[in-house]
Amino acid sequence: MEKVVLWGSGIVGGEAYNVLSKSYEIKAFGDNDIFKQNLFFKGIPVISVKELIEKYSDCKVIVSMFDYYEQAGKLANQSVSVLGYYDKEKKKVLPWQRITWESIVCKKNLYLYAGDIYSNFDKYPDAVCLSLTKHDYCSIQHDITKPYPINSESVDCYQIEDVLEHIEIEKVVQALNEIHRILKRGGYLRLSLPDYHAPILLDRSFLDCYGKPVYDPEGGGNFINGKVCGGGHMWFPTFELIQEILEKSAFNRFKFYRYHDAYGKIHSQEIDYKKGYISRTKENDVRKEDFSIVVDCYK
Repeated sequence: MEKVVLWGSGIVGGEAYNVLSKSYEIKAFGDNDIFKQNLFFKGIPVISVKELIEKYSDCKVIVSMFDYYEQAGKLANQSVSVLGYYDKEKKKVLPWQRITWESIVCKKNLYLYAGDIYSNFDKYPDAVCLSLTKHDYCSIQHDITKPYPINSESVDCYQIEDVLEHIEIEKVVQALNEIHRILKRGGYLRLSLPDYHAPILLDRSFLDCYGKPVYDPEGGGNFINGKVCGGGHMWFPTFELIQEILEKSAFNRFKFYRYHDAYGKIHSQEIDYKKGYISRTKENDVRKEDFSIVVDCYK
């Protein structure tokens, strides 16, 4: 019989053990709960991810949890061999698969989202995330400064939310041009970035003698020898700068919905969030202030 570890020692895990023990050699339960680890359940040990990788490398994993998709992705990202997940209704193991470029280009409405979604998952129900680190059921590992391995005019909509400022500014136009290439005619890019004319962002940033931001500690990274490094904000978007970048790109139609001008005055139009949810706007952020530049770019 095939050797497996059941990941999840709760209600689903217990049922999975009872159903699957005649078909698989179940060597252990895995669990993220440190208080369960090193205990025994159903007569077999409960182990951690570290133990799974180091001591049970000859076993495949069947995820036996309610949130099996998310957990399967986390395990797969650590090079664990995931056989599938236990379906409580069908009472059998079903395959778990990562999405691929080949599988998503067949979607009727393809919505790409640059980066990882950490909260408000229900606000982005159809998004395919492009992640630097994750490859799972809803994410493909891809650096958005690199070419996309798909045909031109394949994507209906694309969203970039608080990502471009983490990329060297010299690479931004090229990245936008590649997005323009893969968008269908009539498709759009929804772009939102921190607005460094907004008082709330200037107040938290280190400024030079001209009042220009050089380092935003809340943007991440470190400030070493006068340069931002380690994943922080590498440049500081303003309305004027974004307009200049877009005019250099392949996009020739764009509409700004939110921005502050150089005098700190807010310019605001109603945003249709059905075209892409944005977490850091006055309507959606707990601080109830506008500090994002929001612009839709059309092909």
